[in-house]
Amino acid sequence: MKDDIENLLDGLPVELVQRLIDRYEKASLAYCYNNWSNLFSESGCFSEIVFRLTQWHCFGKYTEIGERLEDFNIDALRKFESTSKQKAPDEWRIIIPRVLFAMRQFRNARGDMHETLISPNFIDSEYIYSSMEWLLCEILRLKSGKSREEINLVIKKIEAHYAPMVWDSGTTMRVLSTKLSCRDQVLVLLYSCQEAQTVEELLRETEYVSKSRFRSTILGELHKQRLIEYDGEKCKISPLGIIEAEKIIKNWMEKNGKE
Repeated sequence: MKDDIENLLDGLPVELVQRLIDRYEKASLAYCYNNWSNLFSESGCFSEIVFRLTQWHCFGKYTEIGERLEDFNIDALRKFESTSKQKAPDEWRIIIPRVLFAMRQFRNARGDMHETLISPNFIDSEYIYSSMEWLLCEILRLKSGKSREEINLVIKKIEAHYAPMVWDSGTTMRVLSTKLSCRDQVLVLLYSCQEAQTVEELLRETEYVSKSRFRSTILGELHKQRLIEYDGEKCKISPLGIIEAEKIIKNWMEKNGKE
């Protein structure tokens, strides 16, 4: 999909287009990993690139990469809005800046940039990731000189929302793939949780039938391979386990995500 987007955005500053796609792809990975903190971080970089594209359309120039970007505040919004309609349509002058402003304020209120009482979770990440998708699609609609059919094909791919591999029902964590082995489910669950889990929790989440076999064959082998640390009661994923879990999730994305 990267080549498709680059092709449609031919004519925009190349460095901004490449960085825009790179940050979107990294955010997509974080979304699938249930890594909400990384998603919020990538969304911040993504929004700064869109902010520069908005500058380019409204003012004919943008803040160079590496230079300090002006604050996303009401004054910045007014600067964009004061641009002549003949120079930039309302989407660039009003709508896109306000989406960026909302993303920025929401991100700051969820403990990513500043310490707060609220940490980002699934529903917060849905809002941020959907906003990123909308911005990318809107830029494609506004700037691509290609046919409507070509644009819509790429937008359809973006609309095909990635599914997180792990779902939190509110009472338990569940791996959405029914084809993963119990061993792989344990790794993905521990990776997504980012903290130690008890044997009882993992048994409930994987629905493995034999507790004794689960302890010896599944957890015991993962411990021997140094993919997890298992002390008989609790399990925690190791750095090697993190690498293995990310491979499993990437494979899931290739089979179940966007083309």
